Amino acid sequence: MKEVVVPPSAPAPAPDPETVESLETPVPAPKAAQAPALLAAPPKEEAKETAAPAEKDKNKLVELLLDENRCVDCDLSDMDLSGRSLSEADLERADLRGANLQKANLSEANLKGANLQGANLRDADLREADLYRANLTGADLTGARFEKALIDSISADGAVGANFAGAKRE
Repeated sequence: MKEVVVPPSAPAPAPDPETVESLETPVPAPKAAQAPALLAAPPKEEAKETAAPAEKDKNKLVELLLDENRCVDCDLSDMDLSGRSLSEADLERADLRGANLQKANLSEANLKGANLQGANLRDADLREADLYRANLTGADLTGARFEKALIDSISADGAVGANFAGAKRE
């Protein structure tokens, strides 16, 4: 391509035909400006398959709990576990906020540090359960049995129907 130098006082010369041709030829965008294929969003069908709803994950945790009688550090908040046999279950530090545990058998269960805030424990069997540092704030404990349960350092502010007769503190 020819370089055209125009002195400030002189009128602009007619453009060179080669220059005009090169200006009219479309220039492809640099490759760096194109999005790499790896960053492209997956098709909508794939996105549906890869996105698992939280409820589905929680149901898998419930299956794990029922199969292995263990779910340490699990998020089981707002789950319906009413009437379930969870005797001797290991639920240490489990998140059971708002869970329905009405008439559940939690005898001898490990509930150390579990969060049972606002949970329904109406008529639940918690005999000999370890509730050390459990949070029972606002839980419904009406008719729940706590004989020989360890209730040392629990939080039970606003719990309804709490009767810790026969429970023990270390």
